[in-house]
Amino acid sequence: LDGGATPKPPELPPVGPIPAPPAQFGSPAQIALGAQLYGENCALCHSNLRGAVTPDLRRMSEGTHAVFQDIVGGGVLKAGGMPGWNDVMTPEQIDAIHTYLISISRNAYEAEQKALKEGKTQEEEPGFFHTG
Repeated sequence: LDGGATPKPPELPPVGPIPAPPAQFGSPAQIALGAQLYGENCALCHSNLRGAVTPDLRRMSEGTHAVFQDIVGGGVLKAGGMPGWNDVMTPEQIDAIHTYLISISRNAYEAEQKALKEGKTQEEEPGFFHTG
């Protein structure tokens, strides 16, 4: 830059609503294990924050949930930068991560729905789209 004012990038567009997550599966112990594994293996890339380069996993589509094991374990999105983890984690560990993600998706979805019912908008309360 030439010593002048630093240009600011344009504002990010509003994020869409969080889709209703699938039915919760797994025990509280599996969800806790999933949280631990997510923190150790996934959170570095998947921060679940607005503007992040990688997907916010609380916003997975129904189709993504259906093939979660293939994506995480099998590496079907390797060409897009998502490696397979089947050499690091068992299918049961990957399921624990999935059940944890469904849990935090449910929390975020319910918080968002509550805020919308109260008439709040993303501009008035931007954090409600990011409750985990």
